[in-house]
Amino acid sequence: MGSAAEEKNGWSEDEAETLLSLVGTAWRVDENNVMPHVCWCEVCSKGLCRVCSQEHQARGHNARSLKEMSETLTATLEAETLNLGKLLNEVYRCERKQQDLVLKVIEALSQAKKDLEEDLMSGVCFFAELPQVQDLLTSARKSLANGNSESLSHLSALISSLTCRKQQLEGVLFRAMVSPLHACGSSPNTEALKLIHSYTSAKLGLSNFGYTNGNGGLKSQLISPPKYSPNSLCVPSVGGPRFFFDMDIQGVPLGRIIIETRPDVAPKMCENFKALTTKERGFGFQGCVVFQCWKGESVITGDFEHNNGRGGHSASENGLFMPEDTRLPATRGAIGMRRTQKRHDSKGLVGSQFRIILQDMPGFTGIFGHILEGIEIVDKISECGDPSGNPTKRITIRKCGAYK
Repeated sequence: MGSAAEEKNGWSEDEAETLLSLVGTAWRVDENNVMPHVCWCEVCSKGLCRVCSQEHQARGHNARSLKEMSETLTATLEAETLNLGKLLNEVYRCERKQQDLVLKVIEALSQAKKDLEEDLMSGVCFFAELPQVQDLLTSARKSLANGNSESLSHLSALISSLTCRKQQLEGVLFRAMVSPLHACGSSPNTEALKLIHSYTSAKLGLSNFGYTNGNGGLKSQLISPPKYSPNSLCVPSVGGPRFFFDMDIQGVPLGRIIIETRPDVAPKMCENFKALTTKERGFGFQGCVVFQCWKGESVITGDFEHNNGRGGHSASENGLFMPEDTRLPATRGAIGMRRTQKRHDSKGLVGSQFRIILQDMPGFTGIFGHILEGIEIVDKISECGDPSGNPTKRITIRKCGAYK
């Protein structure tokens, strides 16, 4: 049994088939009766005989024995199967929770419908402020009808009351438009309304709006978002000058940051920032690197002299100046001048370095602007800092200027 070629190679067809059934096709002897595969090349993903395995190892390829490779792959397959099974069970668990929530929402809606119908039948006024505003308007109209006979103090007090009521009604209108469930404040079933609101808000993207109990009813309120969320930047524009900063990481474009300044409260700092951003004096921020950054906390740049925090100066002839105390809050997205780090200066003067704040810093002063767009770019930059605040990558202001 077996030919001369089989005896020459030391393998019979039966032996080859037995090995094949145990470890797969890698052991098969081919039609030319070449040497059997005893190794597996991880780079080429194919079986090798002993001679070929030596050639592949000489080329730097990692060749492992079939037995070792089989054990490794089996262990990997077992681990991945276990992980996938756990993940599948977790998804099933979440699906059941979602189904339970939907059932609770349906039940809460039914209860809310019943409560609202009772309120409507009993003639409940959903906005308690309306009768008081109506009385105030009646009083104001009477005063206007009386002409100049009303005293100045009475007219002044009436105007103040009208202004306060106007602001109050604006708040009522806002709550009614953003969240119609505010009108259900008289309903005793506040837990049902909270459940409905949490579910519908998630669907509609109203994650920053919520409810609290107060004065016997359910009241809407704006909820502060998480500190480190990219979506937590909610600073409205005040119509100030705007500037853009195009950022690079390791020479690769990262994105654009748009900053708005406040010359109405910080004229000196804003004028200095404008001059350095536009390079109107021949020097400025373009080409500066970020020399300090802490993940989720802040980013510092603006040292166009040394790019290490020891240089830079203002656009004025004096070089440094005392910043205004604007009392603007140092919250996420705020921009503030950094005090100079030069040894001879102990007065807290500023030059060109500025800090972009990513979390509340109550003790930081010298705020003169805020980010309008691109806070997520600053978040990515901050992630490049090590625990000491030193950047692990080169982050550059590729281009900057006035934003039209």
